Parts: sequence; structure tokens; C-alpha cells
Amino acid sequence: MPTPRLPQEVFCAQADLSLFFDGQCPLCRREIHWLQQKNLPVHIAYIDISTEDVQQTLGIDQYQAMMRVLHVQDAKGNWYLGMDASRYLYRQLGYTTWIALSELPLLRQLCNLAYAIFARIRPYLSLGSRCTQGSCRWGGKK
Repeated sequence: MPTPRLPQEVFCAQADLSLFFDGQCPLCRREIHWLQQKNLPVHIAYIDISTEDVQQTLGIDQYQAMMRVLHVQDAKGNWYLGMDASRYLYRQLGYTTWIALSELPLLRQLCNLAYAIFARIRPYLSLGSRCTQGSCRWGGKK
């Protein structure tokens, strides 16, 4: 997947990392809420890509790419996508043992596969949201 090209105004300059998430996804919102309740060792900018202003800033192609997999950007501008984004995020939060286990050769492949399956079915798990039949609305329109 190509490196996202996003305008600088999407980011929080003071953040250690920017976490791009779908605020219409109940599972995603639950994880973001859990993170926000923690006393974290890093400052995270939470960017809800489901809002119209962020969608307009991203453009439809980048928005759709970000809806497919988790995107995290570090303070240096490096991008982490999918399971690598989860690993990077949780490594920064101090979950190094779990991350190290997920990087063992066979477990890495299994975790990557599990994430790929989850990412593919996530819109279907978000019942009642604006994502249905594998398609998400753009700016309130399908």
C-alpha cells in the first residue's frame, strides 16, 4: 500500500504519533475510549476519519484507503499500516512483551492474517453504522 500523502493540517504537531480511526465503528470507538482513559507514556493525536472535514482534507481515495486498514504516523512522518500500525502503537505504549511475541516468525504471519481478516470484515461488525455490505459512505453519501 502506498504511503499516504496528507496535508499537514490533519496532524497534531505536538503529538508523538497520530492515530487515524473510524469514529463510526463501535469497536474502533471502544478501543479509542480505552486508550484515552489510560495514563499513556506518549501523546497521541486521535484523528477521526469519519468526520466530513477530515474526509474533505483526505480526499476520497485516501479516505477509502484509510478505511481499509489502521494508519498510524509517528512524529517523524513515518507511516505504519495494518498490523504493523497496531504493533507500533502498542510498542510505544509499553506492551513490548506482547509485541515481541506477535513478531515471532509463525505468530507474525498468524497475527498479520488475523488482522487482514478482521480489517476485511470490520464493516460488517459495525452493524448500524454507515458501513454496510463492505462499502462505507463518503460524506454522508454512498
